[in-house]
This record gives sequence, C-alpha cells and structure tokens, in this order.
Amino acid sequence: MKLKNNTMKKIILITILFISNLAFCQNSDYSKIQLGVNCSPSICDITGLGQNRKFGYISGLNFIYNLSSKLGFETGLQFSNKGYETNYLNFVKYRLQLNYLDLPIKVNFYTVSKRVRLIASTGIVLNIPINYTSITIKKINDELEKSRESYKMSVFNLSVLVSPGIDIQLVDKLNLQIGPDFRYALLDHFRPYKLNAHLWTLGMNVGIYKSF
Repeated sequence: MKLKNNTMKKIILITILFISNLAFCQNSDYSKIQLGVNCSPSICDITGLGQNRKFGYISGLNFIYNLSSKLGFETGLQFSNKGYETNYLNFVKYRLQLNYLDLPIKVNFYTVSKRVRLIASTGIVLNIPINYTSITIKKINDELEKSRESYKMSVFNLSVLVSPGIDIQLVDKLNLQIGPDFRYALLDHFRPYKLNAHLWTLGMNVGIYKSF
C-alpha cells in the first residue's frame, strides 16, 4: 500500500512538472506587448434603408496585450468612415457619410506557431460620433445637380466585431496581420423613430505590429 502511494505521488509530481514545462514552453516564445497600425477598406450599408452599398474605411492605432501564446486582448483608437446610399424615384440619389471615432475591445485567439499563426478575434466597438455629410445628387433635364451638407452628429453606437485572419512574422519583432473584418451595429441608428436601421461594414483588414 505504501509503495502504491509513493508511485501515485511520483506520477502526480511528474504530471505537474510536465504541465508546468508545457505551459512554460508555450508562453516563452511570444511577446506580451504589441503596438500597431491598421487599415481596412470596406463596403458599408444600413439595414432597411440602404439600396446601394458605399465604400468606406477603418484606420488607426492598436495595442495588444498577450496573456499567453494562445490568448491576447486588443484595444485601440480608430477613425471609421461608414454610411449608405439610397435612390428616390430613379432620379435622386442620396448618400450619407458617417464619421466615427472607434474604440474596439476584443479578444484574440491564436494557434501556436512561430512564423504563421491563425487568428480568431471577437469583441465590441464603441462608436463615438464625429460628424456626417449628406450628399444629394439630382437629375434634372438630363443634368446632374450635386449638393453637400455637413452636420455634427450626436448618436453613439455599439458594434459587435468578428475578425478571423492570419498573423505572419515578417522579421524579428515585426508581424503582418491580414483578414476579413465584419462589424454590425447593435443599436438602431435612428433610435427615436424605431426604423430598425443598423449600420454594418465588411472589410479586409491589414495591420503591421511591432513587438516589445
């Protein structure tokens, strides 16, 4: 019985040492802090109102704190241009361009690999309004008349974010991340009128990150 207990203790000790060593190996070859810039050309629209999707973009600075080689948290400060287009009676086109300051908070999941890693990211984005521009194009007597007006905007929003991709180590301490980026506003853009109008964007995100 005593021999059996000693054997079990050795097995438990070896298991603990093995797990500790495995964890150390996984966490020893990664950088805890990464700073980067990104740009994501995208198509934009709004549910219920938009008829023609417009082109927009999201660009800014990002900060990543990695807890391990498999898990990290990311935030940043980004400028986003969104909006939609719609037609009235086939001779009037209305385009709305919305500019936001975005504050993303997301979780990054990585596969363990040194040079090329797969990434799965999800999170939420606080959309702080800056301004919006309305562009109206009218066709009168076969001629186009274009008018533009800019306004301050006070309607904030929250968007859910999903972004898979790949992370490629270009050189030591410098990584390239690329992959699709989908964002969907959780709140109705025209909340007082209950139009069920939700902004969304789908882009191809490209980022360069420096590790420290």
